[in-house]
Amino acid sequence: MVMKNYGSRSLSESTALLNHPFFASVAVLGIRLLSSVSAFLFTVLITRSIGASGAGIFFTGLSLATVASILFRFGTDGAALKYIAREHGLDNFELARSYFLFGLTVSIIGGLLGTLLLYLGVWTGIRYYGLDADYGTYLAAFSFSLLPLSIMALMSESLKATDRVSMSVIVSGLINFVVAGILLSPMRSIFGNVGVSIAYLSGLVAAITMAAVHLRHYLRMGPILPVRTLDYVRSLRHFWLISIFNRAIGPYAPLLLLSLLSTVEQVGLFGTAFRVAMVLSLFLAAANAVLSPRISQLYYRGELTKLCILTRRFAFFQNIFVVPLLVTMVVSREQLMGLFGPEFVSGATAFTILAIGQVFNSLTGSVGNILVMTGHEREMWFSSVFGTVLMLLASILLVPSFAATGAAFATAFGVIATNTSALLFVRLRLGFFVVPWFLACNGPMQNLRKD
Repeated sequence: MVMKNYGSRSLSESTALLNHPFFASVAVLGIRLLSSVSAFLFTVLITRSIGASGAGIFFTGLSLATVASILFRFGTDGAALKYIAREHGLDNFELARSYFLFGLTVSIIGGLLGTLLLYLGVWTGIRYYGLDADYGTYLAAFSFSLLPLSIMALMSESLKATDRVSMSVIVSGLINFVVAGILLSPMRSIFGNVGVSIAYLSGLVAAITMAAVHLRHYLRMGPILPVRTLDYVRSLRHFWLISIFNRAIGPYAPLLLLSLLSTVEQVGLFGTAFRVAMVLSLFLAAANAVLSPRISQLYYRGELTKLCILTRRFAFFQNIFVVPLLVTMVVSREQLMGLFGPEFVSGATAFTILAIGQVFNSLTGSVGNILVMTGHEREMWFSSVFGTVLMLLASILLVPSFAATGAAFATAFGVIATNTSALLFVRLRLGFFVVPWFLACNGPMQNLRKD
């Protein structure tokens, strides 16, 4: 079905359109800021407690668990956001609940399978390479975070889909770090370095408990309506492939490659620099959290001009804050990295490169969310593959010689390539550029609905 949307909206209409999402994003941004501060302080606690080498092992274990969680939840979190947001917007509560329960079942089964395989895989690798048993115990302990990570991701996206965006952000990025930070010292004093993973796991359980309280209406017993299984599974496949390339291989492959080709100290430097650079993405993350359900609703109502205006204005406002923040952080990069300990100052160059990549991510706006929430998962998948392949090639070439700095360059290169491709696909498929200073939101724009 092809529908065309011409013309522009009046100033009063566009202002009315912006007001509610804008103020919602301010609240989300405040919570995102608290989340970033809590993650930053948690990283400081980790690095100050166990040093660069211990931090390297921590980031390796956490990366393995995160990547495995993405692989074994099979795209259920992305599909939940798309389908639950759509049915919620159409007031089909029972059908939205059915999609949630379907995704939760898949996540639990996949999470249990992934936990077993990761645990066995870690110990197989430890024995094969003849590494220390304590090192294996530390890494294997993170395998038990896989299932909670999967459930937390699904519940967080489901909260977002039902317009409880602030609670979604609290669940996915605040409560887990706060609880983990509080428990870090006592858990480590009781269990040694394994206590770090136990503290992190406790934070995930706390986040899931909070999410379950707010999703209790979805978790109640009752009849389950049949879902469009074939359509849902097809979307799962696309979301799964996108998440593998964009959220598993892309962010974590350089770190895992670094752990194989360099020292744990270099892994610690890169992991810390990466987490600090991610502070620059909090404005985009806040915008995405608010925009995702609205993008789906506007698209399926055929209101592309409103969609264009909304996404471009969000891109404009977030970049007002991001660019000055980049300059400030880069100028004080050595002092910033020095907060984690004197041995981390040498990671300042890696941080600068990663920060530039994150700023480009912000400059291009919510292009990935726009493609996914409008049914163009295939285009987002292609963009993710394109960026990931370039990132892997750069990692193979640069990591052996330049260690953490090479991994940072490869990561930033992949981010820039992925977002450039997605930006062009939004223009090609929907007829507008998200970049706020490039062309106006006026027709023709086309809505190629994929019902």
